[in-house]
Amino acid sequence: MKRLPDSRVVFYWDAKGELTKSYSRVLQLGDDRPAWDVYLVFDRAAEWKAEPPVPNYWMHQLRGVSPERRLDGESLTTELKKSLK
Repeated sequence: MKRLPDSRVVFYWDAKGELTKSYSRVLQLGDDRPAWDVYLVFDRAAEWKAEPPVPNYWMHQLRGVSPERRLDGESLTTELKKSLK
């Protein structure tokens, strides 16, 4: 697996899928659908506490979930650039 060359990046393995369950609630996916194949954008003020923070923007590759949030590379790139300013 390639690692991202940035000292701020930390890799974690979530064998029980706790994060996907938590983000299912945060993103209101319903039906206990795990939040995987999702792309989350946070601002610098985001803090991880008992519950994960709500992203400023997100997209997905899930079936049956808000089609307006379906992954679109250009839209995601635009939002990522905004968040980096």
